[in-house]
Order: sequence, then C-alpha cells, then structure tokens
Amino acid sequence: MAIGNIGTGKKSTVKLMEEYSFATQGTSTAVWLRRLTHNFGKNPLFVDSGHAASVELGYVKQTVHSAQGSIDFELDANVIGRLLKWIMNTPVATINSTQNGATGQYKHTFKFGDSPRTIQVYEDKGGMSTPYYRKYLGMYPVNLSINLDMSGTLRGGLDVIGQTSDTGSDPGTPSVAADNLTFAYGDISYKTGTAGNVDISTMSAWTPPFDFEMNIMRLNASNQNFKGDGTGKPTGIYEGEPGLLLKLATELNTDHK
Repeated sequence: MAIGNIGTGKKSTVKLMEEYSFATQGTSTAVWLRRLTHNFGKNPLFVDSGHAASVELGYVKQTVHSAQGSIDFELDANVIGRLLKWIMNTPVATINSTQNGATGQYKHTFKFGDSPRTIQVYEDKGGMSTPYYRKYLGMYPVNLSINLDMSGTLRGGLDVIGQTSDTGSDPGTPSVAADNLTFAYGDISYKTGTAGNVDISTMSAWTPPFDFEMNIMRLNASNQNFKGDGTGKPTGIYEGEPGLLLKLATELNTDHK
C-alpha cells in the first residue's frame, strides 16, 4: 500500500451551519473555515451489570451519550463574524458578508447576549475509498481562542459540546474568502474606549500592534441534561457564563534610566 492521504484527514472537509433551535437545522448560511485540523466524535457512557456473574467479561450497557469536537483554522475577516455571534450569544448581531468598498473593511458589531446559538457540523472524513459522511447536532461553542504573532497569520480554535452524531451527507465543496482577507501582524490594531461605546472612531488606538492571544469562553457550560426515553441524548445545553481573557505581549521602549 502506498503512503499517502489514506486515513490522515488531509482531504477532509468540514462545514458549519447555524441552528434555529437546539438540534434543528433551518436554512442558514454555510460557514467554511480555513481548516488546519479538526476532531469531532460521540461520547457514549456505559454502566456495568452486576448480574453477569456467569460471564467472564460481564455485561455493559450504554446509558447516555453526548458529542464534542474542536477545529483549528486560519481566520479571515468574513467568517470571524459568525464565530463571534455564536459564542457571544448575540441576540442582534451586525455581520457584513461583503466588504465596505473595494478596498474597505469588514465591520462586525457584537455584544454578549442571552440567546444561545448552536450549530450543526457536516463532515466528510476524507481519504476514504468510499465517502464517509457524519453530522453532529446541537453543537454549542464553549471556547473560541484567537492568537496572532509577527511570524504568522491570525489563527483560531473552536471547541464545542453537543447532543449527538448521525449519518451525514456530502458537505459540498469548501468556499473560503480570498487570501487578502486574512489578518497579519501589520493589519491589526487595538482600540480602547468607555464601556458601552460602539463608535470606533472615538476610541484610542494602541500602537504599535501587539502579539496577542484572546479567549472567549462559556464558563461552566455543560450538556448533562439527558433524556430518559432510552436514547440518552441531551435535551439542551446550559450555556454557562461568558468569560474573556486577553494576553498582550510587546517590547517596552523607554528613555528612563
């Protein structure tokens, strides 16, 4: 057998779709990330039977199950709006899908809200002689990490917990934004303002740009509200409390002696 992409995931494709209610897919915009790596799966929980004294290995039975996953990717100015909307639970979010002018900027406006967003994940586990498609339902973002340094482009990681997995369908052909819509060191600036101010033009900028890492988290989010109908699926997800961590790094220049 030749060494190649068989079973490596290199030819995998992953599509994200926003759900209109928990584990229910409506008609929504397909979100394609510039995928680097990913891992999604179902997590079954089993119990042992004390009745199995006559059987060496005993009996086990699945009681409940959930799903979880993660994906690492390169960020562009278009899809970052969708990710922020989902993890911030924004009830009303401004997401521009087109640039403001030929050489203009994307503008996204968000606030933390109380309307949880879940997504469905469509996966083609690439490199198989027979296509293997999976679908993950009720997936809730619990951590979005964003990091940038001078030697690379803006990278992101998304962790999700969810209800279950099922047989999927072909996600289709990935469609990602043009290369010039990615972020690099010289394209990033940081602005500070008073609480509640959304007018960027009135904020003060920090220069020069910093290396940074930012994490938006849903602290204590869990999916342990299971059905008692024999399926063992979670009926909903506790969305937790929002958290934010920002780390900045720069060289301090001073004339002080």
